[in-house]
Amino acid sequence: MNVSECMEKQVETEYRPCDYDSISASLLIAGTNNFGENCKDFSLIELSPLSKSPTKIPTSRPTFIPTSNPTSRPTFIPTSNPTSHPTFIPSSTICPGMSDKERSDKIKDIAKSVSNQEELVGIRLEAYKWLSTEDGYKICPDDKRIIQRYVLAVFYLSTGGDNIWESCGRSSTKKCDPKLSFFPNDPIIPLWSDQIWLSSADECLWGGVACNEKTKLMDRIEFDTNSLKGTLPSELGSLTNLRWLLIEGASNEVEYGQGINGLSGPIPPQFEKLTNLLVLDLNFNYLTGSIPSEIFSLRTLRHIDLNDNNLSGALHPTIGNLSRLKDLQLDQNQLSSKIPSEIGLLTKLSRLILDNNNFTGVLPIQFALCRNCSLSMSTAVFNVPAVTVASN
Repeated sequence: MNVSECMEKQVETEYRPCDYDSISASLLIAGTNNFGENCKDFSLIELSPLSKSPTKIPTSRPTFIPTSNPTSRPTFIPTSNPTSHPTFIPSSTICPGMSDKERSDKIKDIAKSVSNQEELVGIRLEAYKWLSTEDGYKICPDDKRIIQRYVLAVFYLSTGGDNIWESCGRSSTKKCDPKLSFFPNDPIIPLWSDQIWLSSADECLWGGVACNEKTKLMDRIEFDTNSLKGTLPSELGSLTNLRWLLIEGASNEVEYGQGINGLSGPIPPQFEKLTNLLVLDLNFNYLTGSIPSEIFSLRTLRHIDLNDNNLSGALHPTIGNLSRLKDLQLDQNQLSSKIPSEIGLLTKLSRLILDNNNFTGVLPIQFALCRNCSLSMSTAVFNVPAVTVASN
């Protein structure tokens, strides 16, 4: 019995009688392999020919007959002139509805505004290029945190992040292991980690900084001896939510005396925009110039520690504005002139250290108002008047 006699529907392809392999292959395509002895029980709904060899006799005519004559003209007529601009402007794969160029241009405008420059140059240009093209985080211009990401990139490049930082830099040899200070009863929960700077991680997670966990805005920068070298960029003033700025060049005077890298240059007057600042600690560095009077407008300040620098000039009388200040350490500098009497208005001051400067004159009688002060100064260069000054 041949295969055609086993089927309910004739198939064009010829098979050997009850060839198991051929029939089985066809049945699997059809969705069944129900066949019995001599194919008596074989049934097939649809059979696709899967012969292992070509048909013996070719068909007598082509399967498809070509059209007799070609069409007299093209099916589609091209437009006479190309359009003057693309029909569709390519959108960025990063920021929806914005081309990559638009994104780059907007980031540049933000960077120029923050840096107060008509054209970006030097490290500012480098920071912009990193942010717009290299940064794996791919931040969009409308993200409110783009400013802090740019500012931190400028800070990193300004202080030798790639070449000098001992840890947390892209080329650092030591493990990034930040140790942030924690303060009792602090209402803000910090968000921080140990990621490398200028990595694709959220900038809140770069080692040595912390954000407000709720707002994701920069809350502190804290480096205790990380071999930073360079200047403090004015852009730090744009971190208006910053509460803690601690960048110490050394752990103590002995280490400082042995030589460190350290920050140099002036304290930027743009720090006056840090209206939430509680702690300014930049000791054991090589900062120069006077203490900007703008610093004394920050009424939130509780702690100023600028000892062991090369600061010079006079203390501005507006220091009396710091009504909440508890700790003022200015020793081991080159500060001069008279101590302003307004310092006596700092009624919450508990520690005042002024030794080894070049102050002249007599201690203002207003110091008598500082009844809880721990007072330290060099009497060799300062004549203390006959007033009672309570000290601890």
